[in-house]
Amino acid sequence: MPPDMVIPFLKGQYTVEEASEVLRQQGKSEEEIAKFKELFQEVQKVVDVKQLQPLMRTQYMRVAFQIPFDATVRVSLDTNLCMIRENPEHGDTCLESGRWFRDPGLPVPRTEITKFPHAVLEVKLSLKEDEDAPLWVTQLIDSGLLHEVHKFSKFIHGCAVLLPDQVQAVPYWIDDESIRESIVASTQVTSTESTYSSLSKRRMQMENGDKKRGGGYRGRGREEENELKHPLLGDHAETDLIEGSSGQGMEGGQSFGGGLMNFLLGKKDRGQARYLPRKVPMRIEPKTSFANERTFLRWVHMSIVLGGVSSAMLGGAGPEDQDAHVIGLLTIPLAIAITMYGIWIYYWRAMQIKKKEARIAVAFDDRIGPVCLAFILICLYITVFVYKLAKLGDY
Repeated sequence: MPPDMVIPFLKGQYTVEEASEVLRQQGKSEEEIAKFKELFQEVQKVVDVKQLQPLMRTQYMRVAFQIPFDATVRVSLDTNLCMIRENPEHGDTCLESGRWFRDPGLPVPRTEITKFPHAVLEVKLSLKEDEDAPLWVTQLIDSGLLHEVHKFSKFIHGCAVLLPDQVQAVPYWIDDESIRESIVASTQVTSTESTYSSLSKRRMQMENGDKKRGGGYRGRGREEENELKHPLLGDHAETDLIEGSSGQGMEGGQSFGGGLMNFLLGKKDRGQARYLPRKVPMRIEPKTSFANERTFLRWVHMSIVLGGVSSAMLGGAGPEDQDAHVIGLLTIPLAIAITMYGIWIYYWRAMQIKKKEARIAVAFDDRIGPVCLAFILICLYITVFVYKLAKLGDY
């Protein structure tokens, strides 16, 4: 379809008869024209019923790999992904301007464009029923170089970031830490308190000394004239889409809220730092729970070893063997303590995983428990050593 006929097609002004006549002039067969009519009417009906219009543009560089005339394996790699709103916030829409794309001469504010910081690899296989994927595909997935995102959509991601007020549900990957910075760079600037009120309360319960962290700042102004913009057809970009622009540096002054924002985002100088206020459930991989189970089994294994040794010493020692009884009685409480600790840490981490699914900032590491158990184990060894040394001294 010619580009100048896109808007008439969306408005229903470009009819199927006019399009069919163009195909006849090009020498197409009646069979091809019949298939075209069916597709044309079907698409135009969907556009009319759902009132579809140009909304989101996705730009990327694609490298495709495929054996010519063989669709068995098709691989595509998309890099430099960028999503742009086709309808500017302050300006005519595409339908009003008579174009299917936004005016290239208009500047693009950072709230109307977002960059996706990852490449997208898609592998399409033509497999028969009950046929497994090739070994190289499995090895590629298990290599650790890829992260599977089920049903990923560039359009859905762009709408969730740039049109948050118009979507009813956002995708689960929107809460991933690796894309947080790109999302923050495209969101509206709000006050520190309204943006971080709930997040700060949760984080402050876990972190110590937040109030002592220096480095206050004053965030970017909300006025549009304070933001650098540049049109799509400009010679040089004047907006840093990811990091703060050089002309929007930090200003002096002590601000606890600003320092807390910088600390939570892991940046020292940021003027546009912000979480999406939407609370989205985060998808937790099954391997996270499996890792928790494996850790629990390791603690149980250690307890079984110590408990087995101490039980053997108590059960196999004779009435006269006082040393075996003493060492066994010292070791059994440690085995019980390790088992109880393993049960507690397993339950605690399971609760932390559940909180993570609810998008609550939590920590999974336990820095105190292993140190305490190691200290108790060292004390036990020292006690046994001193006891045996004293017994040898009696001889």
